[in-house]
Order: sequence, then C-alpha cells, then structure tokens
Amino acid sequence: MRHLGYSWREAHEDAHLLEHVAPERMMERLDRFLNYPQTCPHGSWIPQKGEIPERLTLQRLSELRVGERATVIRLEEDGALLDYLERIGLQIHEPIEVQAVEDYEGPMKILQGAKSIHISYKAATQVFVERHEDAKDKRK
Repeated sequence: MRHLGYSWREAHEDAHLLEHVAPERMMERLDRFLNYPQTCPHGSWIPQKGEIPERLTLQRLSELRVGERATVIRLEEDGALLDYLERIGLQIHEPIEVQAVEDYEGPMKILQGAKSIHISYKAATQVFVERHEDAKDKRK
C-alpha cells in the first residue's frame, strides 16, 4: 500500500490473485523486499515458514463500552467494509477510545488521535481490537 499507492480493497484483491499465480521465487523476493511482514495491511497473519505467530486476545469493536480504550488490530477482509473504513478514516494499529454508543445497534463514536469517527454497528462487528487493559494483564 505504501509503495504502490493501493487502497485497502485493492491490496486485498491483488494480493489474493497474486498468491495463486505468482511463482514461489517471486513471492520469496517480494517478502524480502517488504522486510518479511507478519501481517497484511488489514491485520491478518501472513503465514511464515515453520512459525506459528502468537495469538492476541481480540474483541470486536462493537463489544466495547463508552470510555474503554483499545488498539485496532485486524479488519475483516471484505471489499465494501475496507472501502467504508478507509473513507471514514479508521487507522489500523492505532489506539481508539469509545466516546458514545447509540441504542439499538446504532453507530459508535470513537476518538482516534484527534479525530472523532462515527462507525456503524455492522462495521464495528468486523473490526477487531485489543483492549488496553487486556494488554496490561498479559505483561504481568
């Protein structure tokens, strides 16, 4: 995404095509060029030869309550969702704080950096976060 100017959706679609048609040599060199990323731009694990990555305890953004803080870790890889999240400005691997949750599966208002973001309940069920208190508990 950074080097070729891809959107989240484009990166997902083209990477999926590439993994089915590119020769192994090309994939290995691309992996090296990208400095062996552990996750894709949407936060999903990229399989590494012989390595099983540590699994984080993730929750859906929709499960958080007002005042809770978390870091966005992974997004469902659905093209329409990726377009929506990119349009509203949600950033992956960045902390958020829930500011409001509307009744009856209404939208959530979150703060990410200095930016206030309104996200639909449906989208919030497809965004996975690590709660900040969970991260602290793991370090103890």
